[in-house]
Amino acid sequence: MGMLKVGDELLRVNSLTEGMRGTLFAFLLKVRRYSDRNGEPYLNFWLRTADSATIIGRKFRVSHDNLVGDEILAAQRSVVKLGFEVQIFRGSYVLLVDTIRLSDEVSSDLFFDSYGEIDDTYEWLCKRCGTLPEKFKRVSLISVMDGKQGAILYLLKSAFCALSAYDSEPFWETLVDCFSGCIGPYVDYLQLIDKYEYVPKSDLFGLVWESSGESAILSDVLSALVGLSQAEHLISHLIVRAVQRVTWDLNTINKIKISPIKVPIEIGGDHVVMY
Repeated sequence: MGMLKVGDELLRVNSLTEGMRGTLFAFLLKVRRYSDRNGEPYLNFWLRTADSATIIGRKFRVSHDNLVGDEILAAQRSVVKLGFEVQIFRGSYVLLVDTIRLSDEVSSDLFFDSYGEIDDTYEWLCKRCGTLPEKFKRVSLISVMDGKQGAILYLLKSAFCALSAYDSEPFWETLVDCFSGCIGPYVDYLQLIDKYEYVPKSDLFGLVWESSGESAILSDVLSALVGLSQAEHLISHLIVRAVQRVTWDLNTINKIKISPIKVPIEIGGDHVVMY
């Protein structure tokens, strides 16, 4: 069983080995309470590491009246200090958490960096899709490049580049208009779903989108992007496929980051199997 190096107080994936025990600082992105097959509650943590990865932690034996559990449930987007043991589950590192508490001993800035080309990517998108909200430069989403600030711009640029394969088709102008029109509501929806996971998708969608007076194609694109329906129009299908493919690629990159061996053999829908 390994031990972490003395003085290394920040959680880093590249310092982990199976069976290792330690007490380190991490940034708590999100926490959810679930129940196991016996009805016993446990907590699931999404933790940001100091080497730009997102790793899962789990704390079992959490009683319904556990005040620490309630405190941590309200502590999303905060620095925490956790005691843990490292295990490998489905080819990725997972932390079995013994203790976890809020901490102001280290800065949250130590766990985040920004997507390195925010301004250039923002200008690139604005030239092709019209002026975008400045807030896009500051958006941080768990599902996009491990929460890097402004990384949604990279996702949108990558999706637009994928769509550029159709720039000689007669529907290209309509394709660009629909892509441009869905960007704002889609990003707003992603921010809401990040915060309110248990609110019905249809309710969150209604907060960011009013279908009256808008094109049927654009409504179809947005509804399919958020998983409320299947894309029916060709334009919708192309946009949804491009966005989903880029998102899947970015998520897979993180799965490989938190795997003990860096050669993926099989990549499934929710895990990476390593040998």
